[in-house]
Amino acid sequence: MADHWTRIAQVRSSENRWYEASESFLEKGGKDGTLEDRICLGKYLATLELDKLDEKKQSAYLRMVLVLSRETSTCELLSHESYFKMLLRYFNYTGFMHGEDLHNNTLSILCNIMSLCGKNQEIFAEEIGCNLVYALDDLNFGPTDEEKYEGKMGKFTLVCLAASFTSSTNFFAGFNFLTMSEWAMYVEQHLTKNLPPNDTAKNSWDPPRYIILLLMVSMHIARTEKVRNWTSFVPAMQAFYYMKLGSPFIVSDGLFAALLVIALTQSSMRDGDKEKLPPIHEIADKIGLIVFSLLERYIKEDGKLDMDLFNQERPNGYFDLIFASPLEIMKILLMTNPTVRAAIEPHFVEGTSEESRGMKPRCSQLAQFMSRQKTKSELSPTFASCMFLLSDCDPDMYANRFGDEACAEFLAEYYNSLLTLSKKHEKKAEEPIAQVQVHEDGEEVPGSLSVDELTDRIREIEKDLVPQLTGSDDPSTEVDEEILNRIMEGLGDHPGRYEEEFIDYDL
Repeated sequence: MADHWTRIAQVRSSENRWYEASESFLEKGGKDGTLEDRICLGKYLATLELDKLDEKKQSAYLRMVLVLSRETSTCELLSHESYFKMLLRYFNYTGFMHGEDLHNNTLSILCNIMSLCGKNQEIFAEEIGCNLVYALDDLNFGPTDEEKYEGKMGKFTLVCLAASFTSSTNFFAGFNFLTMSEWAMYVEQHLTKNLPPNDTAKNSWDPPRYIILLLMVSMHIARTEKVRNWTSFVPAMQAFYYMKLGSPFIVSDGLFAALLVIALTQSSMRDGDKEKLPPIHEIADKIGLIVFSLLERYIKEDGKLDMDLFNQERPNGYFDLIFASPLEIMKILLMTNPTVRAAIEPHFVEGTSEESRGMKPRCSQLAQFMSRQKTKSELSPTFASCMFLLSDCDPDMYANRFGDEACAEFLAEYYNSLLTLSKKHEKKAEEPIAQVQVHEDGEEVPGSLSVDELTDRIREIEKDLVPQLTGSDDPSTEVDEEILNRIMEGLGDHPGRYEEEFIDYDL
């Protein structure tokens, strides 16, 4: 009987002894040894040159390396650039597409290295990543039933994973418009083909991994700003509508990817696409629920993020990056379709009777998060503007709902934006109006405006100015690009940073 693999790992006395022990290692997946044993074996295997082994040994070698690549501690040993390039040279696209296990395992190892170690994506994209994407040109190439219904990592899912890594690179971002549009078409076709039936209930679909990966590729295409208006908007909206909510973290991996695509793409649609969209009020309801749930669960009474709870439920996550997308979408919905207010409003305010409009916040965190001075978050002004839109852009209703102190910061900015527009349109006030400054609660400032006085002044300006404004000149309906820039900064500064938002792929 051959020696047990742990003894071979420690001794390493013969080049061929690892092969003698491969059977005992693969039988238990290395779990019958310690982490130290697996690290010793990984160090040894990383020194072997794949090209110098015969086919039988290559198969055993790659299966062993694949096991080691699933664990961060041992995967790190395989992440050196020279070793990574050796695997790349060995990989054969034709062999992979013909279903050969040797090359399937090689690609799985490469993807595990990029996923767990965050290295070598640029090299991967330049050498083989782009060629792999062209497999998606064939609509007959698709997921197996095991990939669809059992969540297994098949050939199609592996190609989608390779595409997601490739599309996160600077190398990919340098592609021209025609190439980027070609990729976008591949992704849209496969997304559309693999969505569930139209009669699928809202919040009932658990998407397979390849759907999430395709949405990630679509998001990275939009990130390049070369095809921002591509029609992946429609399948992303459909996917978002069908997907289950996450638990305990409400934004599942699939929802996160879909929300990013929706936020980063423009809603330009071809003839007939409108009929494919889910009911807008249902979309608005789901968006409102997500925004409220994130604030209620992860924002503390003082308006600051509860980092301990957030990191516990979303390890390696970035709250602002996750929160920005549904928040931006909610604002756009409220600006472009005021009728959705009825679907969104109950998530944030509650009233004393069924007949009356809600005048009480559903949780105290809402008022706290509207102040950038308290939260130090760049997203606070956008949330405050959403609550203002929910209040019919009525300063009185807005202040009555959330309190004078919470609303003063936004109302002062709103007031000043009206003044700016007033000057732009050469409208002169009947009397001089002083610049507004917001001070700490209780602070006496000579000559300062109270919230009531501020509201009255806003009303005076609105009465004369707002009816004369059109399009983007209306501060209540102007699209705020700042939050989209926030998303782009979060993704653009670190290509592939979003990968950390997702669970490992367990190839």
